[in-house]
Amino acid sequence: MGSTSSFPSLSADNNSLNIRLLDLEPCGSQCSEEARNQQPTLRGKLRVVSLNEKPEYTAVSYVWGEPSEKHSIVLEGRSLNITRNCFDALLDFRTRFGTTSIWVDSICINQKAVQEVNQQVKIMGEIYSRAETVYVWFDTSPPEITMDFVKALRRLAVDRTDWYGRYNTETLTLHRFFEHQIFYRAWTIQELVLAKRPVFASSLGMIHWEAVLLAVKRLSTESWHHPGQYGLVHLVSLWRSIHSEGHTLSIQSLIEVFTGAMRRRKVSNTQDQIYAYYGVLQKLGIPLTELDYTRKLEKIQYGFFVDLLRWNSLFLALLADSGKTHEGSECSWIPRWYPFDGTEEISGLWDRPLRYGATDPDWVPDSLVCGNTASRLASDVNNQSQPWCEILGSSLHVRVIMHDNIISNIRCREENSFSVVRAREQRLRRDPFYGQHTICSIIKWVRHMETLLGVDVKVAATNIARMIISFAAGGSQWIGGRKISNQDIIAWTAMLEKGIRINLEEAARAPFVFSYVKDVHKTFSTCLEGKRSLVVTERQGYGISPFMTEEKDVICRIDGVPNMMVIRRQESGAYKVIGPILIDYVGEESRTFDKEDWQQIELV
Repeated sequence: MGSTSSFPSLSADNNSLNIRLLDLEPCGSQCSEEARNQQPTLRGKLRVVSLNEKPEYTAVSYVWGEPSEKHSIVLEGRSLNITRNCFDALLDFRTRFGTTSIWVDSICINQKAVQEVNQQVKIMGEIYSRAETVYVWFDTSPPEITMDFVKALRRLAVDRTDWYGRYNTETLTLHRFFEHQIFYRAWTIQELVLAKRPVFASSLGMIHWEAVLLAVKRLSTESWHHPGQYGLVHLVSLWRSIHSEGHTLSIQSLIEVFTGAMRRRKVSNTQDQIYAYYGVLQKLGIPLTELDYTRKLEKIQYGFFVDLLRWNSLFLALLADSGKTHEGSECSWIPRWYPFDGTEEISGLWDRPLRYGATDPDWVPDSLVCGNTASRLASDVNNQSQPWCEILGSSLHVRVIMHDNIISNIRCREENSFSVVRAREQRLRRDPFYGQHTICSIIKWVRHMETLLGVDVKVAATNIARMIISFAAGGSQWIGGRKISNQDIIAWTAMLEKGIRINLEEAARAPFVFSYVKDVHKTFSTCLEGKRSLVVTERQGYGISPFMTEEKDVICRIDGVPNMMVIRRQESGAYKVIGPILIDYVGEESRTFDKEDWQQIELV
């Protein structure tokens, strides 16, 4: 990036509301020459203003894109490198508006000055909330997708579309567009939600926020959802809670929105996995620790979670994303979200790795952690008092009910690292027969249910097949572009039964293993190998547990957490959190808990 002298000085006061604005110059006389040479040049200058003076300006929200695709803008004779997405957006705004004052993060903040980044990110919520308009840039390649989306959203907004039951003619177009990175970028939430007048902008047209609100209202009636669609619906819910009178977002719904965002949205800077949400949370009245980009991610995550718990103990629900993920972690009870590195490709429509947090070796589907969290938490709050917790340094004291103990644990593959997980998933895309270890592990699981619990093989195989399919499909029953039917489950059950009777290695390599649902097998291998353990419990339970699970670990219900958790007793008497578990029982109804069952424990 260019010399620091390209940036006019800002106030050194950490509480200053001074910002830089880019005054983008119109095309002028050089346009014809640029058109002939097909090398447009952006020019402008930066000036310092105070938000207290209520300056008139717009702002842009965009995905930075690949750093290797370098373009530049000339600022008073000095060249500053910018990404292609930023360049395309500014070029379109220059053509459309001529001279304009606009705030662009990569241009108006000196990204090399850490103290300045700290101070400017701190007030970024104010920057976007005070802008006259925030343009959300969504240009795509090929451009036909952009144009199709613009037309589809406009038709949906005025209800000029044909409906077939709960589906409409715009479904495929919109779901294709929901692959756009703006629906997977962490900063988009703050930039769009805090804007008083957001506009979806592209070189082929603009869509005003009112049309988006109407389209989302009609789109939400569909049963065929896409992860990107959830992202847009959540954005709309948050925006309404801040800008519309009479619209409030419950704490339970806020937790569900942010749990999904933390797991799904990508950042290029690890600290931004937390800091990207500061502006919205502070606007909602949550006091947060001063941001500091020199701090390590683990310290930032600790401070962030503690801040949320002190504001409202309902945020204990985030414990579902905690666990003993890495040896040597300071606190097992701190939620761990693994940010994408900025180079991860957005998935195809049916692969959907982003939905499940593909870079996390302790992979858990959203449906297990945050699916329907709001209703489950609301039920808990109605049935008892606010969840209790107490933070003492690196310890968290909570109330739990000890529910069960693990007596058998089968780890799906021994490797457990980011590189192994990613390498395996790349091979899975090329080789549908890769991952035989998963089949061996599942067959052993059926055998353990038979020998340890006395469960009939056919019953065990059927129950396990249904659980794995539900887990792998994230509760949707759709895998590989097809809905898993009862026939698929029967086929899998037969495969498991047959595998019990013959050599395990032969079963794993036999053609019949893959003859029914290759896509299902690939999904199973992706979500289980190196990430999950298959367990049997003392009280005739069977479940899919974190990879680090061991025999004698305890399954418990933690007050305020919407799903069962696995914990491990330490010599000190305290417990470490291992992570969430999906569990079911053979021939047992759901257990009811009494107040007398609760006990206080220490998590470390």
